[in-house]
Amino acid sequence: MVRSVKQRRLLHKTLPTTVLILATAIALAVAPQVSASSRAAAVTTASVSYRFDAQLVTGTYAGSTLHGWLSGSLDSTGLLTATLVTDVLGPMQAGCAPHVDFGPACALPPTANVSGHVLGKGASSSALLTAAGKGWRWLLAGAAVGPAGRWAGTLTKGSAYMGTWSLTPQTTTLSIQAGTRSDAKSKHKVVLVGAIDLNATADGWAVGTFSPADGTLPTVVQGYVNPQNSSLEVSIPMGKKGTILLTAWSRPGFGVLNWTGTFVGPAAGDYGTWIGRG
Repeated sequence: MVRSVKQRRLLHKTLPTTVLILATAIALAVAPQVSASSRAAAVTTASVSYRFDAQLVTGTYAGSTLHGWLSGSLDSTGLLTATLVTDVLGPMQAGCAPHVDFGPACALPPTANVSGHVLGKGASSSALLTAAGKGWRWLLAGAAVGPAGRWAGTLTKGSAYMGTWSLTPQTTTLSIQAGTRSDAKSKHKVVLVGAIDLNATADGWAVGTFSPADGTLPTVVQGYVNPQNSSLEVSIPMGKKGTILLTAWSRPGFGVLNWTGTFVGPAAGDYGTWIGRG
């Protein structure tokens, strides 16, 4: 078909506009898909901290209770990467001192690397984690318990059932600079100066460390924090000397908490007062 000069001029004018409209429409159709794909690929990471509890029913440490603290990161894909600090309570190998001797010959190492995945959200979530230290490796499999973000399940070593475990989210962190003063009638003069760092859950159970001011290695401690009346109890093991128990109440002062209380131990007949700030 032969177009007239007028028709050819009209086509020449409208063709670029038509192409531009089609290109714009295609770009608008593709752009949301690319944006959605970019958003879906983004992975976010949050810091997490949990109290760890386990009851061992078989093996070398049958009847022992483990307490500790797990802290690390959990990303939006469910990948958990953390460090676990534990303390053993209960029966141990002969010749091993509780809270002091760690390692395969006596108890679990004080730290372990934890990794694995959390599947699902909230009350329907489940967890499959691996805790590994020097010379040992445990598998922790479990599911959510209640609506507060707590998990619990079974603990295995290889194919052998070892016991049960639970993780409870942290709600409170305390860091206290503390020092003791023995009573005049105390059997021994007890000197305890250093930093008490505690992580507590909603039910008040706390696990943390005591770092002596003289620079010696920190000791794993545990206790109870009562947010209703601002009181706490902390049990600090002191090796073969025994354990010292601190009890205190707090009051605010210049943006921090001032703690005052009493202590008993580590030996029978030892007692006095202590103060803390932080």
